[in-house]
Amino acid sequence: MSVPELPGNTSISRNDAINLLLASVALEEIALAHVINAEAEKIQKVVGTLDPPMRPRPSVQDLLRVNRSVEKVLKKVIAKELILLFKLEEILEIPEIPVEPQPPVQDCLCSSFYNQGALPAVKMEEAMDDVSGKATPLTLRFCDPCDDPKFNQVRLHFNADSGSTNDFKFNGFVTKINACDPEANTISLEGEGTIDNTNYSFTLEITDSPQIITFVFTNLEDNSMFTVVITPPDANPDKRVDLEACE
Repeated sequence: MSVPELPGNTSISRNDAINLLLASVALEEIALAHVINAEAEKIQKVVGTLDPPMRPRPSVQDLLRVNRSVEKVLKKVIAKELILLFKLEEILEIPEIPVEPQPPVQDCLCSSFYNQGALPAVKMEEAMDDVSGKATPLTLRFCDPCDDPKFNQVRLHFNADSGSTNDFKFNGFVTKINACDPEANTISLEGEGTIDNTNYSFTLEITDSPQIITFVFTNLEDNSMFTVVITPPDANPDKRVDLEACE
């Protein structure tokens, strides 16, 4: 029986390491099975059921000595089985690392490359006073290919006018474009992201004449919601979001 060997390439992922640990338990179980089989053949040889039989025939004392020998080996096998059981339980309890979500593959209905700061914004939350501030910056990128993180980014950093207690930084991406009309410069989309390591989903609506950008954020842990309304100044065309049809 050959000795088990680890792969030569030790640069392995966390999941590969867990699989190797499980494989090591299985290999040790196979080794113990060989030990038990060898002890069984030892008994068969002594009692004469395994050809060729022993000559001369073993005495009762010989049988007792073999029995004690097998008993000692099996006690060690049982102890090893308990250790393997503990090892297996520990492996199975290794927590999974959450996989960072990635933008899904989808066709772009329209595209935008927008990155502006100092936009008038209002944060609204139920049972709380509205908070005026600035979107500094607001970044919207959803361009073909939509599944490429470099071309799929939603970033909103809100700075309140009356202090930092209402400030937040959202970073995420688009997961679904529900409707888009480049001629009317309107869009409705959905996405995901994080604020202070907390996962949020969001909806984004952009209407025109005058342009209003409305985010609705939903905390995925407690389902609390808040809204941010951003109004790019009409007097400054460079601050407006311009949508284009994907070719």
